[in-house]
Amino acid sequence: MVNYNRPLGIPLMVYLLWALAFFMIAIAVYVLYYGGKFWHDGILQYIESEEQRLLAIIFFSILILISGIGMLKTSPTSRGLLVALCIITGIHGILVMLSDFVRGFSIIIIALVIIGYLFTYGVSSAFQPMDSRKAVDAIEALESYKKSRLFR
Repeated sequence: MVNYNRPLGIPLMVYLLWALAFFMIAIAVYVLYYGGKFWHDGILQYIESEEQRLLAIIFFSILILISGIGMLKTSPTSRGLLVALCIITGIHGILVMLSDFVRGFSIIIIALVIIGYLFTYGVSSAFQPMDSRKAVDAIEALESYKKSRLFR
């Protein structure tokens, strides 16, 4: 069930993460076909072939997209998936920081900001299960609104 009382930051964050996922896929494909050393550090330095790196980035991006869909539906599982993805990103940032401090530090900060936002009170309460009485009251209010609009 979709929660329409969720904070506005959730869909904004989801759309930014989707843009980031599509950007990551585009850059990974570009680096695969035209070369470059953009993806040769962090967690990806332990993957040997370029094709496997591309598949890892695409898989990670697909997980971001799936998590975003669940976040728009306020699914607690997708929130957990996004937290796990941010933890993996933080580990990647620590490993990147060993070779490029600024880029690694910025990756860690972005992951921490997302995790911090996901655990704020408003966002946490949006992902709590809805009380059935509250849902029934919302349905009754919607039906009474429809009836009042019909008689005008």
